[in-house]
Amino acid sequence: MRRLLPPTLALLLVATVAWALPALVAGDGDPPIAIFELSVKGKSWASAILVNPGVKVGIGKVDDKLIADVLTGVDLDDYSVDYVDKDAGGKLYLYYYSREQMGYATNADGVDVTLLRGQCASDGTFWMYGFYAGGFATLFSNADCMFSGKIKWENTGNPELYVPLKIKGTLYFVSEDITTGMTLKVKTKALASA
Repeated sequence: MRRLLPPTLALLLVATVAWALPALVAGDGDPPIAIFELSVKGKSWASAILVNPGVKVGIGKVDDKLIADVLTGVDLDDYSVDYVDKDAGGKLYLYYYSREQMGYATNADGVDVTLLRGQCASDGTFWMYGFYAGGFATLFSNADCMFSGKIKWENTGNPELYVPLKIKGTLYFVSEDITTGMTLKVKTKALASA
């Protein structure tokens, strides 16, 4: 039986249920400028597993296939299927609202978007952060998420109009309550909506 480690579960929970603080309203009422399909690859760690210092245990791989298997219900042996909203598409999407706000979800329809806020420099370097409180069956709370990376802009010729063409970066996630952390390389694949 293949089992996802808790950080993968946490990513899927964050992506499928919007638990952001009340101040984080999707796009502050504005529609996203662009929605991209995401590609994810990285590792998760279960920090509650205690063995001798330096021993590598409780580390799992996270990739698009594993996420799709859980979201579509293919991997029914995985313990996380009881805790995540499954989605027939099996994909994650990145929402770009502005240089100060992004979000992600399991759909391109704007449903249950989890938000990140931060700053983005004109060269495309960005830092986004989100804090999630509460959660499904009290499993997921006090989770911090940091997403940093680079955006390639469309050359609009307008210093006030920033339209993203590609976004890539690293998503760092940590939850003390579920004692997990992960580092994921994230990049946009196809433009789902503009």
